[in-house]
Amino acid sequence: MTGGRLLIRPAVPADLDAIARIHTAARSAYYRGPVPDDVLADPAAAARRRRILGQRMNDSRCTVLSAEAAGELAGFAILGPPLDQPVPDPATGELRQIHVSPAYWRQGIGSALHDACVQAWRAAAVSTAPVDVWANNQRARAFYAHHGWRPAAGRRPGPAGFDFVRLGLIIPR
Repeated sequence: MTGGRLLIRPAVPADLDAIARIHTAARSAYYRGPVPDDVLADPAAAARRRRILGQRMNDSRCTVLSAEAAGELAGFAILGPPLDQPVPDPATGELRQIHVSPAYWRQGIGSALHDACVQAWRAAAVSTAPVDVWANNQRARAFYAHHGWRPAAGRRPGPAGFDFVRLGLIIPR
């Protein structure tokens, strides 16, 4: 990060509102254009996302990391067992989300969160991880490619006619 101290730490319940705001701001930035603004600004959808984020923060199977920059929450990541596995393989983790506030893009916060995710997976003896990325989000796809993620089998429907594509990472030892 340029010009300040960055702290990656476990998220605490008091982080929920900031995490929800970051998630909404980041997704609005990368969906803007193909997804109509009224859909992005839907308060019911924002409330639903906040509720889901809160559930993940309270799920003992998930790890939620917060990134603090200049004394404020600038990003977060959520790790957990793969959502599409009824009986999760303990050697497989999933990057459920990683988001950085657009005000902090290109400052190394996403990379610091990614490094912390890899450390958490190593500590848990996880050897592979998938992530689903909106196919039209070229910025995110370039970020993941830079960090060693490669195309993997799997797609699911996404907004504006663009699917989510699955990428996979072999956790470096």
